Amino acid sequence: MKKSIPKAQQGTVEHGRGTICHNALEALVTSVLFRSKVEKPKKGKGAYSRKQNRQGHLQGAPDAFWAFGIFNAV
Repeated sequence: MKKSIPKAQQGTVEHGRGTICHNALEALVTSVLFRSKVEKPKKGKGAYSRKQNRQGHLQGAPDAFWAFGIFNAV
């Protein structure tokens, strides 16, 4: 059985503005609820990320320039 919501609470939105005195629609539209959000694109223009995908993946690999260590050990 569904609980009925009192008519005073139907259609109310929590906007965090406190008591609204004059213009309820203006207070609602300028609240956090209607704030635009910028999302980072995943594909397409502007989606390139300079971060490395596999950070530290060469740590376990052998040193590629092991022969140059002989010359530096003088």
